[in-house]
Amino acid sequence: MNFEILSLARIPEADRAEVQTLADIFAAITGPATHGLKKIAADTGLGFGTVVTKYYAWKRSGAAGLINAARHPDFAPSRRLAEKVSNETYGYFKTLCVENGRKCRTAFKKLCREFFTGADIPGVPHGTGRARLPQGWTYSNFSRHAPSKFELKAARQGLRAAAEYRPLVYTTRREMYFFQELQFDDVWHDVETVMIDRSQRVRPQQLGAMDVFSACLFDWCIKPRVRRDDETRTNLNPNDMLFLLAAIFGKYGHHPKGTRLNLEAGTATASDAVIDLIHRLSG
Repeated sequence: MNFEILSLARIPEADRAEVQTLADIFAAITGPATHGLKKIAADTGLGFGTVVTKYYAWKRSGAAGLINAARHPDFAPSRRLAEKVSNETYGYFKTLCVENGRKCRTAFKKLCREFFTGADIPGVPHGTGRARLPQGWTYSNFSRHAPSKFELKAARQGLRAAAEYRPLVYTTRREMYFFQELQFDDVWHDVETVMIDRSQRVRPQQLGAMDVFSACLFDWCIKPRVRRDDETRTNLNPNDMLFLLAAIFGKYGHHPKGTRLNLEAGTATASDAVIDLIHRLSG
């Protein structure tokens, strides 16, 4: 143990943090190793092969095996545990993929150029340093969030051509009940309106909630993309979604049989902590 502590102290701090984190994660694996390693790869942004290699190095030599891996020249920053990238940023990347002829690498290069030139990127906090890309901004990480086959086919040839790839959806509302499932999504309205107090034209964004059974868009919130003094713009963010959820459950409650929330992976989403809180408060 003393050897491991001494060895940890001799490697760079960023690498040291990964060694300690991975050792704790590997020690917590229960059940089939493959299943646990796949989940670790998905959660950390590391490649599955990389996780497997590190896992068996840890199995053979404990933290010392990971320490030796950290000293290896191939232990590059791009392979460290990825800092969580905002779902809004992933959603914007998917939009760029479609706009750039479904070429994801080209879209990623464009995203990086926009970052370095100071462009307003959804999910990137105001004031973020632009001297280097944040951790997690690697092509291998973003490619995991590229548009699906269905999305790409639909963008190129239309929904009918993409039918074989489309996800399963309800084809009937029979035996459903009101407030059984609520669907959430965000939309950019294709209009501009005038903010009189700011003397600027803005494009409104909307978060909406629809009941699947009745097809009723029963609640929503709208936010203008106001231009700040530094030329960036305000956008919908997770706090707006949080307020919409609070408004819905505060005004309407939930169905006694249960209410399912159908969230997206971009703006209209909620953290695990928020979902857990809703679950506990609703009984």
